[in-house]
Amino acid sequence: APDLYLYAAEQLGVSPENCIVIEDSPTGATAGIAAGMHTVGFGAADHLPDDFERRLRMVGVKDVFTDFNDFADYITDLTNGEFKLAS
Repeated sequence: APDLYLYAAEQLGVSPENCIVIEDSPTGATAGIAAGMHTVGFGAADHLPDDFERRLRMVGVKDVFTDFNDFADYITDLTNGEFKLAS
């Protein structure tokens, strides 16, 4: 259910399409996508299953990162306008 993400966006006064959800679980990623938010996967933790990236992609996440530097570059590119946000 996207309720928590939509509530957070509402409280911040930001429309869902201008939000980024960063998730390491298929359940959370599914909620972010259902909320109409740009949803990316990030997993640099040892507790994640080996197939976490495949599982995130199965629910619709297009960009998945396991390296913080790659993720930081991605966010920099987003904020510099090099990417158009889309769910």
